[in-house]
Amino acid sequence: MAMRIPKHMLEEMGLSADQEVELSIVDGELRVRPLRSASAYNLEDLVKGITTSTRHTLVLDEGPVGREVW
Repeated sequence: MAMRIPKHMLEEMGLSADQEVELSIVDGELRVRPLRSASAYNLEDLVKGITTSTRHTLVLDEGPVGREVW
């Protein structure tokens, strides 16, 4: 089965005709969601999202802890 989605609906969803989507069924309804590609991320935007609560603490490397080989 194939479905055609009207252009105005694609535009309202922010989709283009060649964009990949995910289909799912929720409560008996067919849901269409755009798939985000890795290229959709922007380094500058990601860096802006770094806060003191999302930063990792400093980890000092003091040599092997277990039986790992260095």
